[in-house]
Amino acid sequence: MKKTIFIVGAGKGLGTAIGRKFGANDFRVVLMARNAENLKAYEQ
Repeated sequence: MKKTIFIVGAGKGLGTAIGRKFGANDFRVVLMARNAENLKAYEQ
């Protein structure tokens, strides 16, 4: 079973870097931000 990390306030800097690091280590990553359009760019 995969572990899950929730990142609140995902943005271009630290939040995205943390998400990538955990994603590369077999975590399921959930990003939360105020702007839904910006989140679409991080879906990859």
